[in-house]
Amino acid sequence: LEPEPTESGSEGNLMEALQAEPQTFKLGALVPHVWAGMNIPYHLALPGGQPLGGVSDISNRGDLERLLISEYANDSEVFLSRLANGEALYLRREEPPASEEFQRIILVDISMKNWGTPKLIALSILVAIAHHPKSDITCTAFAVGNQLMPLDFTTVEGLMDAQQLLEGTLHAEVGLERFMQEHIPSKQTEVFFISTQAATEYPAMYRVLNEYHHQFTYWINVEHDGRVRLFKNRFNSKHLLQEFTLPLDRLWRNPPKEAKKHPSEIALTGSPGVHPYPLLFPVPNNALAIYRPNPKGPSYLSTRQKGVFKSGQGMGLGMELLAEASYIHKGCKFAILEQNEGLVWLTFVPQTRRGYLVNLSSGEETSFSLPNWRDSIKHAEFFSTEGAFYYLGFRYTYRIEPHDSPRVTKTEGVSPEMREAYENRLRTRFPSTAGSFSKVTNISISTTQTLVINGMPRLHTAVQSPGIQGGHVKQGKLLRLSTQGGMEWVSITRNHLRYVQGENRMDENHFKFGDGSIVEVDKRGILTCRSSDNDLPVFYLTMVMQNANAGATELVFTGPKDYKAPHTVQEPMDTRHFFETYVQAFCKRIIRWYEANA
Repeated sequence: LEPEPTESGSEGNLMEALQAEPQTFKLGALVPHVWAGMNIPYHLALPGGQPLGGVSDISNRGDLERLLISEYANDSEVFLSRLANGEALYLRREEPPASEEFQRIILVDISMKNWGTPKLIALSILVAIAHHPKSDITCTAFAVGNQLMPLDFTTVEGLMDAQQLLEGTLHAEVGLERFMQEHIPSKQTEVFFISTQAATEYPAMYRVLNEYHHQFTYWINVEHDGRVRLFKNRFNSKHLLQEFTLPLDRLWRNPPKEAKKHPSEIALTGSPGVHPYPLLFPVPNNALAIYRPNPKGPSYLSTRQKGVFKSGQGMGLGMELLAEASYIHKGCKFAILEQNEGLVWLTFVPQTRRGYLVNLSSGEETSFSLPNWRDSIKHAEFFSTEGAFYYLGFRYTYRIEPHDSPRVTKTEGVSPEMREAYENRLRTRFPSTAGSFSKVTNISISTTQTLVINGMPRLHTAVQSPGIQGGHVKQGKLLRLSTQGGMEWVSITRNHLRYVQGENRMDENHFKFGDGSIVEVDKRGILTCRSSDNDLPVFYLTMVMQNANAGATELVFTGPKDYKAPHTVQEPMDTRHFFETYVQAFCKRIIRWYEANA
């Protein structure tokens, strides 16, 4: 007899595809270890699948025509005695039981307490249960939050979409209740619920889990550190079956090469390789010009830091760096043109009467000159319409067509149509909004394990000896967790803090601590923290006052999603977890060094 063929090859192909794709590598790396660690049955022998025949077809009751032929071998007295005493055996063919379809329904909590690592572990458990090579049980999965959404776990693309599903709610009570009302589990159905312990402790969740306790078969708790606890419903009581920990650091140590890009190599829309960080810049507070060609589209800014930035819809929080140019400065005139070939950014320098055109998609730059140009008081700005740039002078209309060699034409007079186009361009211009802060004279570490900018008292700014000091902080900015759960920079005045100073200011933008850790300041609004601990990855923080801030590494992101750089491979992480894992760990190492070397 040949063994029945299995479909393990298809599961193996899916696992290989998950681990080869940078966005699903972490998920795919966990699945084999979940298979090895989790103790649940992957194959059930239902009554409908059990063999028939043999002694199960023999009975001591039945019709005479069903009497076994062996009974006639007895003599007459024994034969009649067996009939009279009910000892005779009859053939009674057992009816095959009705077919029973066994299924499993897996519910994945996607509320806020499950963002980041817990959701990755939950999805890996879903894939492990549904795609075990020996499993013959039909599985269905739903994401639960404020809504109930079916999950596709059969393809890499479906699992990539599942990773992006997030609900900005504290718990999944609404989604769970909706599931229980719309799907009444039968005896042939097992219901799994995967969530963090913290997400199930809200009163609303406690109520719904207790009300529908009898309908759950398994509860699985997952945590940020890789701990997994499996509970089973036995006699309507919740019993802990097992607990194990997934070695996340070891399993995620070698992601695919595509996922290990240096920030300067991240592919972005715009000039390739320009944007230097895995998160976007804050809105600058020193914008020279802001343009929005389409009322429903993004805005474009030029700044004194000689950069061209792009925002999201309207004036979003995050700004993507598209291009840098040394000739950008105060007094320049700007405009932007949308073409099929990409965006073209115009910068005109009045002092030299020379203009520059930069294709923000290809990075190609061309220039033109207007030797007879004179500034106009009435129409002071360049604008774009009908596939070209225009400038309305006192007596002439200048038209600049962006080509490999820009063509400039000058016509006498200013038409009403051009005046109307100019007025429409003004209506799409927005004033600069309050954004990042950039003046940094010193950086210190509070003994509360967080960063302080400009927090050193003047009395001690010349002190070069290492150690923990104290003083009154004036006009300092301290990074902390807000009451809403985000990261915020807050002003500190007249507060007595204990702090550690960076003993060596390497240059205007770099501050080095005694243990070798470095904080780099980008005056466009981003801090880069490089720890002397090689196990702590480089992380980045935005510098914005009175607003929620974002944080990121090359592989994780936290904070307002408007700061997330496009086309980066990052998993969302809970802000508190990010603050503890990166910011406080960075500060703790520095504090310990100063305590040991005081």
